[in-house]
Amino acid sequence: MKQKKDRTFTVRFTEEQFRRIQEQADKAMMTPSNYIRAAALRKKLQVILDGKAVAKELNAMRELSDTYRPKYFKIANDIDLSDYAETWTSIGNYNREFGGIVDGNGKTIRGLKVDEADEMYVGLFAYLKNAVIKNLTVEVEQVNGRVYVGALAGYANDTVIDNCGVRAASSESSIVGSSNVGGLVGTALRTTITNSYAEVAAQGSTL
Repeated sequence: MKQKKDRTFTVRFTEEQFRRIQEQADKAMMTPSNYIRAAALRKKLQVILDGKAVAKELNAMRELSDTYRPKYFKIANDIDLSDYAETWTSIGNYNREFGGIVDGNGKTIRGLKVDEADEMYVGLFAYLKNAVIKNLTVEVEQVNGRVYVGALAGYANDTVIDNCGVRAASSESSIVGSSNVGGLVGTALRTTITNSYAEVAAQGSTL
């Protein structure tokens, strides 16, 4: 008997299509006879980010997952944000925390540039709550914020971070803020961080 091989599928939808599928799944869950359909729709929402349309798809995560309706994301290829936008807008905020599960799959997000010098909660992710981020490396060009500033996340609450790393893209790379500044995470509350590191300069009056 031949052994069945695991297969990786890349799912690509527009944000509007994702919302429509989510609405269909939520509606199906209201009727017991539609539970199987709801499960199929929710499985469809498991997103594997492919490195070719990646920056746009990575950006779409902010609209697809929060603390109350977490989604699972698996990154299939390295992601380069260098040419995506002049500055990356941090995913999540105090009013809508990112609560998904992100498996970086050993891949690297390169070219992270965040220029939000007057803002709180700054990083690839602004605010994580009840999230899991694992197996991911972030390569920083520059991250500027005011309070709660970190390359992976500005603030992490009740979150698990495992096997993640932050490194500098060059000798000029740094993470800068006025307070609560860190290489990996600016501030971590009730958060478990294991097998992770940060090799980038962090500057702030309070680190």
